[in-house]
Amino acid sequence: MLSRFKYASSVLLVLLLAGCQEEAPKSAVAPSPPKVQVGIVTIEPQKIDLITELPGRTTSSLVAEIRPQVGGIVKKRFLKKVKMLRLEICFMS
Repeated sequence: MLSRFKYASSVLLVLLLAGCQEEAPKSAVAPSPPKVQVGIVTIEPQKIDLITELPGRTTSSLVAEIRPQVGGIVKKRFLKKVKMLRLEICFMS
Protein backbone atom coordinates (compact mmCIF):
# COMPACT_ATOMS: atom_id res chain seq x y z
CA MET A 1 0.00 0.00 0.00
CA LEU A 2 2.80 2.39 0.90
CA SER A 3 4.72 1.63 -2.30
CA ARG A 4 1.66 2.50 -4.40
CA PHE A 5 1.42 5.83 -2.60
CA LYS A 6 5.11 6.57 -3.21
CA TYR A 7 4.78 5.62 -6.88
CA ALA A 8 1.68 7.78 -7.40
CA SER A 9 3.17 10.77 -5.56
CA SER A 10 6.44 10.56 -7.53
CA VAL A 11 4.54 10.46 -10.84
CA LEU A 12 2.50 13.47 -9.75
CA LEU A 13 5.64 15.37 -8.75
CA VAL A 14 7.30 14.68 -12.12
CA LEU A 15 4.20 15.93 -13.95
CA LEU A 16 4.07 19.10 -11.88
CA LEU A 17 7.75 19.87 -12.45
CA ALA A 18 7.42 19.24 -16.17
CA GLY A 19 4.62 21.78 -16.32
CA CYS A 20 6.68 24.49 -14.58
CA GLN A 21 9.31 24.85 -17.31
CA GLU A 22 9.60 28.25 -18.93
CA GLU A 23 8.39 28.51 -22.48
CA ALA A 24 10.32 30.20 -25.26
CA PRO A 25 9.04 33.74 -25.97
CA LYS A 26 6.48 33.80 -28.76
CA SER A 27 6.84 36.19 -31.66
CA ALA A 28 4.59 39.22 -31.58
CA VAL A 29 3.24 38.68 -35.10
CA ALA A 30 1.84 35.30 -36.05
CA PRO A 31 2.54 34.24 -39.64
CA SER A 32 -0.55 34.45 -41.83
CA PRO A 33 -1.69 31.31 -43.64
CA PRO A 34 -1.19 31.22 -47.44
CA LYS A 35 -4.03 32.48 -49.60
CA VAL A 36 -6.23 29.84 -51.20
CA GLN A 37 -7.38 30.05 -54.82
CA VAL A 38 -11.16 29.78 -55.15
CA GLY A 39 -13.48 29.49 -58.12
CA ILE A 40 -16.73 31.32 -58.73
CA VAL A 41 -19.77 29.66 -60.28
CA THR A 42 -22.95 31.49 -61.22
CA ILE A 43 -26.10 29.42 -60.88
CA GLU A 44 -29.43 30.01 -62.57
CA PRO A 45 -32.82 28.49 -61.74
CA GLN A 46 -34.13 25.96 -64.25
CA LYS A 47 -36.92 23.41 -64.48
CA ILE A 48 -36.14 19.71 -64.33
CA ASP A 49 -38.31 16.59 -64.63
CA LEU A 50 -38.52 14.40 -61.57
CA ILE A 51 -38.75 10.74 -62.56
CA THR A 52 -38.96 7.93 -60.05
CA GLU A 53 -38.89 4.25 -60.97
CA LEU A 54 -40.29 1.96 -58.30
CA PRO A 55 -40.16 -1.85 -58.30
CA GLY A 56 -43.44 -3.76 -58.45
CA ARG A 57 -44.91 -7.21 -58.99
CA THR A 58 -47.50 -8.36 -61.48
CA THR A 59 -48.15 -11.57 -59.55
CA SER A 60 -48.50 -12.17 -55.84
CA SER A 61 -45.55 -13.39 -53.85
CA LEU A 62 -47.67 -15.58 -51.55
CA VAL A 63 -50.64 -17.89 -52.13
CA ALA A 64 -53.40 -18.16 -49.54
CA GLU A 65 -55.72 -21.14 -49.49
CA ILE A 66 -59.11 -20.71 -47.90
CA ARG A 67 -60.37 -23.89 -46.26
CA PRO A 68 -63.51 -24.44 -44.19
CA GLN A 69 -63.11 -24.69 -40.44
CA VAL A 70 -66.08 -27.07 -40.02
CA GLY A 71 -67.23 -30.10 -41.95
CA GLY A 72 -70.38 -30.22 -44.05
CA ILE A 73 -71.73 -29.42 -47.50
CA VAL A 74 -71.61 -25.97 -49.05
CA LYS A 75 -75.14 -25.06 -50.13
CA LYS A 76 -74.58 -21.46 -51.23
CA ARG A 77 -71.60 -19.17 -51.83
CA PHE A 78 -72.14 -15.58 -50.80
CA LEU A 79 -68.86 -14.31 -52.28
CA LYS A 80 -68.16 -14.20 -55.99
CA LYS A 81 -64.81 -14.30 -57.72
CA VAL A 82 -63.11 -10.95 -57.84
CA LYS A 83 -62.71 -9.44 -61.29
CA MET A 84 -59.69 -7.43 -62.28
CA LEU A 85 -60.25 -3.73 -61.78
CA ARG A 86 -58.63 -0.94 -63.71
CA LEU A 87 -56.96 1.43 -61.31
CA GLU A 88 -55.73 4.85 -62.32
CA ILE A 89 -53.62 6.87 -59.96
CA CYS A 90 -53.40 10.62 -60.45
CA PHE A 91 -50.57 12.54 -58.87
CA MET A 92 -51.15 16.17 -58.07
CA SER A 93 -48.16 18.39 -58.79
